[in-house]
Amino acid sequence: LDSPYFRIALNRELVQNWDTTEARLRNLRHNRTLDGKPLQLPLFAAPLDPRALMSAYGSGATGGGAGRLLGQEIPHYRFNIMHNRASAAVENLIQFGSTLLSLLERKEGAQLQEMQQQQAWDMAKQAVVLQQLVQQVETEGRKALLASRAIAESRLAYYGKLADEVVNAGEVAAGVLHLQGRVMEGIASISQGIGEALKLPPNEVSAVGGVIAGGAGGAIVGAGSGGWRLEGATGIATAGAQRVATSSRGAAEALDRTEQYRRRHQEWMQAEEQAQREIEQIDAQLAVHDEQAKVTAEQLRQTEVLVEQAATTYQFLSKRFTSAQLYQWLNGQFATFYYQAYDTTLSLCLAAEACWQYEIADFKTRFVQPGAWKDSYRGLTAGESLKLNLMKMEAAYLQRNDRKLEITKTVSVRRLLETAEKPWTTVVQDLSKDGGLKIELSKALFERDYPDQYLRRIKRVSVTLPAVLGPYQNVAAMLTQTYSQVQMSADPDATPWENMRASQQIALSSGMDDDGMFTLNFDDERYLPFEGTGAVSNWNLKFTRSTPELLASLNDVILKISYTAVSA
Repeated sequence: LDSPYFRIALNRELVQNWDTTEARLRNLRHNRTLDGKPLQLPLFAAPLDPRALMSAYGSGATGGGAGRLLGQEIPHYRFNIMHNRASAAVENLIQFGSTLLSLLERKEGAQLQEMQQQQAWDMAKQAVVLQQLVQQVETEGRKALLASRAIAESRLAYYGKLADEVVNAGEVAAGVLHLQGRVMEGIASISQGIGEALKLPPNEVSAVGGVIAGGAGGAIVGAGSGGWRLEGATGIATAGAQRVATSSRGAAEALDRTEQYRRRHQEWMQAEEQAQREIEQIDAQLAVHDEQAKVTAEQLRQTEVLVEQAATTYQFLSKRFTSAQLYQWLNGQFATFYYQAYDTTLSLCLAAEACWQYEIADFKTRFVQPGAWKDSYRGLTAGESLKLNLMKMEAAYLQRNDRKLEITKTVSVRRLLETAEKPWTTVVQDLSKDGGLKIELSKALFERDYPDQYLRRIKRVSVTLPAVLGPYQNVAAMLTQTYSQVQMSADPDATPWENMRASQQIALSSGMDDDGMFTLNFDDERYLPFEGTGAVSNWNLKFTRSTPELLASLNDVILKISYTAVSA
């Protein structure tokens, strides 16, 4: 469909697999392992066992490591020498690993130190902002205190004025009017009493009294006939009581008003004093605030100094020579050195293992296991792993390096060839024509003396040439081993190992029990010529220069073979 909404989704995993395949092919075309490391392949290497190769990869070997683990050539030096050299290399590798780990820790420590200093710088700048905000808060607080003091001063002035005034003119006038009212009420009460008193006499007198009373107090004026008005007595008493009550009430009201004014004056005095105390308190708070402002200003200056110091320290940490960048570079360099040291040390350990296998005649036992190098962990503990392998190797060597049967076989080549129906004259003619002499030491040759033996391996080979030599004349001949085999087990049908350390040769000079060495030393650090190869072997003897007199007098070639074997 011609629509972007109905297309098959992109398989990213498949694309990634194609990219991985292309990257691995590129590495192989440029002499690198699959994971991109330099590939080191010897020009001539022992054949690999596919099953062992799969086992090595299954154990964690990657790239060219598996090839080195499986195709190691036999070194020239003995196991003890190679083991010592490998142990020393492992110790150096462990030291390399410790140095690399130390550099990693220093790099991370430097990064942490720079990060902490950067954070301290940021926190110092935040502290400056905080101190500035504190100063603003203190400024506003001082304004609030000054406003509170102004309020207290206003209240002090207000209550002071009230306390000085005590009562105002209106209150005084109200008191006077109130007093006048009470006085008039008293006069009214007296007049009422007089009027009531005038009711007691007879009516005649009462008429006059009524007139008098009416003129004086406004009493009822009337004339009546009859006798005395006795209710006047009660009226007199009532008027007197009203007068007394009015006087008492007026006195009480005056006293109450006076006491209210006095209590109010006391409250005003107390409010005035309270306002004065508040002003003093606010003044004290202002003094404390001023001192706190000085402290805050000093803290602000101190924080600004800390910011400058933090900035200076951070600049020093970021620009110093031993910065995180230096340790990063050192880590890269030491990582390269460490891997190269591991590669060299691994080669020495594999060489020591090859010596162990060669001397013990056990090519199936392995000690150096793959997977010691972990890329995700920078290869740390690789040295310790190899050291453990060497320890196991040495322990197994001491346990299994038993003494074999030591046998010396003397072979007359002339008799051997005559048995093969080849005349000696023909042999001499071939030697004179630089054709060389081919010698075959078959298994049957050794079985005649010691049957049912296996693991026949040469310890030393010497050649004797029975011939007449002139004075100060040397033999110039080369003895080359062209083929050898070793039966590894007592099973006669088992496949023998062939051509271990093949194509070795010696130069013959004296022709008398000549082993091609200046001094024979069985404790030599290196293997002797042909040592460890199969006694069942083929040889080629060739004279390097024309020696007619020597060949004319040569009547035989004697091979003396010292070898070890194991009885079945």
